Amino acid sequence: MEDDQPDARPTEAQPVKPKKWWQWVLVYPIFIIVLMDAVPTFKELYDSHSRDVDFGTSKIAEMRNEMWRKNMTCGMAPLDPLINDFNVAVDATICKSGDVLIRVTTPTKKQFFEWVAIDTIFSSITPDVVGVNLFSSAIASELAAQNSGDPEAEIFAQYYGPVVLWQNWISNALFVRRVNYPQ
Repeated sequence: MEDDQPDARPTEAQPVKPKKWWQWVLVYPIFIIVLMDAVPTFKELYDSHSRDVDFGTSKIAEMRNEMWRKNMTCGMAPLDPLINDFNVAVDATICKSGDVLIRVTTPTKKQFFEWVAIDTIFSSITPDVVGVNLFSSAIASELAAQNSGDPEAEIFAQYYGPVVLWQNWISNALFVRRVNYPQ
């Protein structure tokens, strides 16, 4: 007995095609955008796994590795720490490249190392700060001219020009500092 009804068994798999216009316009482009946005996350996942560090810290680990390679002899410098009231020893070593290695030793003799790259300090200078440095250089040149061209006076004014007289916290969000510039 043959039925006129179609067979309930599935035949060959046919590709699913969008049935509505909004599937083409909204769903598929959004799906592609979401996949593209996930690429940096997958890259960080791969980098952190390959460097055997926590997720999100691969850039820091790469920077520290580069700093150790660049300043290998700096890490062998003798310690001359400052020991605070909590018996924590802190030492900072300035390398020939200008980078700074900070070494901290806790009372339980655990050591921590942190690098401060000179390049990050220069890259964080805003144009306003550069203007202040140019201003202090101009004052230093004028001061040197008044002191009959004494080069030591110019060097002193450039490095020790602005002096902080006092500073105080007014509130949690307001900090006041009084600075004396050389005349």
